[in-house]
Amino acid sequence: MENKQSSKILNNPLPPEVYVNEYHKPSIRIGTVFYLVAFVLSFLPAVTLWAVYDTIPSFSQIVSVAAAIISASIAWWIVEPISYFTVLGTAGTYMSFLVGSMNTRIPCAIAAQSVTDSEPGSQRGEIMATLGIAGSVVTSVVFVSLGAVCGSFLLGNLPETITASFQYVPAAMYATMFAGTIGKRPDLIGFGVITALLLLKFGVLVIPGSLLLLTNVVLCVLFGLFLYQQFHRI
Repeated sequence: MENKQSSKILNNPLPPEVYVNEYHKPSIRIGTVFYLVAFVLSFLPAVTLWAVYDTIPSFSQIVSVAAAIISASIAWWIVEPISYFTVLGTAGTYMSFLVGSMNTRIPCAIAAQSVTDSEPGSQRGEIMATLGIAGSVVTSVVFVSLGAVCGSFLLGNLPETITASFQYVPAAMYATMFAGTIGKRPDLIGFGVITALLLLKFGVLVIPGSLLLLTNVVLCVLFGLFLYQQFHRI
């Protein structure tokens, strides 16, 4: 009991209201500003084409493309923030969705929490996840810049067997993440795997494919709440 109490204090050293005022609110304020700036800048290429080359699509073309993008992506706009927030935290969510490449951000956040023995969802876990994501962003910028300069030359000289293996990198990253967490909570992991298989087998008959992930997340959350209420050991 004493060890559990010490771990709780270590992972949540600040009163909730202090943590919200000192960390969450500034994160939301800064994140909102950067998102608004990114939103405006995202129109810069289109404005440049219009101003410099006098090229602009018609209103019907804009509506047609927008409708295609929204219909294909709107489910993920809802599913991904809900699914990833418990790992990424407030600042990590802003950073990850702004820079993209979620297949990289999630493993980095979990790795940072694991190395520092921080509990996911706690104050310390959120800070560690944010630091891990920040490190991954800096690393990505450096290597993407190098890749833009040297990538074509390097990839062109690699054997085909190596370049073909790159398609398995995201799966390998998530497999590592899965292997690192299954020992901590095999009950939650096992439940999530079983419900995922059932949804893929039977859920597709009644649930749209884009909502399968969200459905599994909700089921796992409900099962976690059930375990907490029954055993108080999450």
